[in-house]
Amino acid sequence: MASGGFATSARLVAALALGAQGIDCGTAFLATTESFAHDDHKARVLAAKAEDTVHNDIYALNWPPNTPVRVIRNSVIGGLGPNLMGATAPPLPSAARGDRGSLE
Repeated sequence: MASGGFATSARLVAALALGAQGIDCGTAFLATTESFAHDDHKARVLAAKAEDTVHNDIYALNWPPNTPVRVIRNSVIGGLGPNLMGATAPPLPSAARGDRGSLE
């Protein structure tokens, strides 16, 4: 399984040629009309360039410690200073995580 940077069919073909059996391309679908992401978030993702992003682990919810994720730089990331990995943030409230709450 390959993950990261798959936004075109050519990259899928390349990953398969290199031996991957599939790809993970979640961000590619974030800005679609079917996505529940907020329109402002969709616009920021579409406008972002690679240099606008950083690897960190503060948003790596439900993943092992020190699992890097790429995010667009924001005020939370700015508050971490140079300590982008190994962050021990308190549990984020569901609204900050983007949870839509219980479906019950």
